[in-house]
Amino acid sequence: SISPMFVRGKGVIPMSQVIQSGPQAGRVVLVWSDLNPIFSFPPPDFDTTVVSQVSTDYGQTWSAPVPVHGLHPSFQFHPWMGRDPVRGDLYVGYYDTRQDPGNAATTWNLAASADGVTWTSSLVVSQAPSNAGFAGGNDMLEYNGVSVVDGCVYTCWADNSNFTGDNPDGALAPDGFDVLTSVLMLDPFDN
Repeated sequence: SISPMFVRGKGVIPMSQVIQSGPQAGRVVLVWSDLNPIFSFPPPDFDTTVVSQVSTDYGQTWSAPVPVHGLHPSFQFHPWMGRDPVRGDLYVGYYDTRQDPGNAATTWNLAASADGVTWTSSLVVSQAPSNAGFAGGNDMLEYNGVSVVDGCVYTCWADNSNFTGDNPDGALAPDGFDVLTSVLMLDPFDN
């Protein structure tokens, strides 16, 4: 279990994509939440991080895992990965607690990669933190996603911050999660 997901645990949901064009064509990229290799909280709050691994031989061998974001003594979890079919870039969205000293409130973040190994600095997409602790343990669940086409990133995530002002339950209310969306025009690799 981890603080922001105290009812359901850390939720290791792997995502995979195959790079289909360019110099990395055929490369398989796998993303998931894992234990942070540098920082660790005492049990039951194991520190988690979002990592990627790549295979250049159709899954016969894999690279060592690398973090999708800078390593921090906080929780990063529930990644979702999308691949831009036009430009080939990969985008990973994930929840992150680094902005909360108590490691409970989360923001939705996004990072990009051209090869599945080197990732851009994270972009915080959500405008305010959410906190599952106020939702009676109704954790973030898997209500998140990332889709991309020609540099236009469509992403969604579970949010109870009410930064939009239209959550009928108000901010941080029990069972007050909405699924929010964002559309971003990004070109991190000058395609």
